[in-house]
Amino acid sequence: MITTLAGNVAAIGLARSGTPSLRSRLAALAEILSPAPRSAFAANGLDGIRVSVIGLDLSTETDETGQFQLTGAFAGAIDVLFETPDGLVGTISTVVPRGGKLVLRDVDLGDGSSAPRASRHVEFEGVFVDKDCISRTADIASRFEPEGLVFPVDLGSTLPRTPSGLPMPCLAIQNGAAVVVHGTLDPVSGIIDACLDLQDRVLPELDSVPTSSSMEGSTDLVGTLSSVLPR
Repeated sequence: MITTLAGNVAAIGLARSGTPSLRSRLAALAEILSPAPRSAFAANGLDGIRVSVIGLDLSTETDETGQFQLTGAFAGAIDVLFETPDGLVGTISTVVPRGGKLVLRDVDLGDGSSAPRASRHVEFEGVFVDKDCISRTADIASRFEPEGLVFPVDLGSTLPRTPSGLPMPCLAIQNGAAVVVHGTLDPVSGIIDACLDLQDRVLPELDSVPTSSSMEGSTDLVGTLSSVLPR
């Protein structure tokens, strides 16, 4: 099952010495000499940044606008490595649902002295594993790996909707209900600001699937976000 990692690099800081790198100085000179509007992105040094997943044979380079995309048969906890042509290196640790898509938006590589910053948007076909209607939270796993990584989802600001567009009360949702998830991936809280579109199918026999409450403190890839992401 193919998983997608995409996004864009939006900013690169100064080198550790506090002076612009040679590449940055040359890029600034190119911006002055070239009148073409499309050169503005390249002048910011957003092109040619190598993006790879550590431990996997997956890599690409950003285009002149800083965009990148990787696809492959990967999921769970990953470390995304960014390497600029002049040697600036940064790593983002995150998680990806199998068969889904994670977008790292507006990656800021900074000056290399701290971890890069980025907002994270996740999309995937999921299945309800468990829910707590009192606390307005749910545990959702990828439907392509229902006994795998569990994503805590905040239901406080949204109600799942049926295929016809009607809101579905929390108490009416069955474990095993299929759902398409779109939301912001918070490294600590899980998925927030979610949009949940219920599908016309139910995956049976999920009673034995581990939930976030039963797997608290686990260090395996099968667990909650809090167990695989640094706080």
